[in-house]
Amino acid sequence: MEWLRAILGINNNNVVPMDNSYILYIIIIAVLFAIVHVNNRKNKNKLYNRKGRNFRENYHAKKQERLKEKEADSK
Repeated sequence: MEWLRAILGINNNNVVPMDNSYILYIIIIAVLFAIVHVNNRKNKNKLYNRKGRNFRENYHAKKQERLKEKEADSK
């Protein structure tokens, strides 16, 4: 362990005590990272589960579905 302290320049005289605020910042960063990671996975699944991954065809198909729904609602 001495070699690690020597590389990092840490000795018992200049060790900086960790406040609770530093620990809180690390926890907040970890939570934010987890939220971004989960959101990224969700968005990837949405993109890959689309029909054929072709925007134009998907757009026209959804437009036709909406028109049919509007016609059914108006009857």
